[in-house]
Amino acid sequence: STDNPPYSDMSVTLSLNSGAKASINYKQLNFTRTQKVQNFTVFVDEDQTIGEDVEVTFSIGGTDGPSFTLPVVTLNIPIVARELFLPEVVAGSVLSTTRTSAEIQIQGNTLAFLYFMVADLYVPVPIFSDVRDKVENETLSYSNPSFQVTYIKTASRTVTFTLEGLEPGKDYDFYCYIVNLN
Repeated sequence: STDNPPYSDMSVTLSLNSGAKASINYKQLNFTRTQKVQNFTVFVDEDQTIGEDVEVTFSIGGTDGPSFTLPVVTLNIPIVARELFLPEVVAGSVLSTTRTSAEIQIQGNTLAFLYFMVADLYVPVPIFSDVRDKVENETLSYSNPSFQVTYIKTASRTVTFTLEGLEPGKDYDFYCYIVNLN
């Protein structure tokens, strides 16, 4: 964030301290004359040592005039222990149906990928890797499986999607697996 001095343009180069087990989604932020804020994300690896800070250095380039150069700023991000938890499906429901489709809503406890399969009723329970990799092995192939993936990316931790191509009057099995985004 900047107080928006009268620069014509400004670039901010971001870098991490050496040895940090982290990455940044942008290496350079470019501000225009009227822009006050730019966002970036620091991704910290799970094996970053707890208690060690990740240091982000902002090297600000561009000059407002012959005698005014913008400074270099450093931000320390403390790495603290956090409780890790497995993603879970909290709730699921069928919101609506037509003769050939069903609108499904799934709520998870975190941002996550949602791999799912719909197949003929009484299909054997598939293993995660078959659903993720869309494998129609000998057991599943007789059940007309359809594989899809979506992700839970909203603050409400819900995702809504439509299953299409269903046959009227036919019952189906639905299996889903939820996996952390990172």
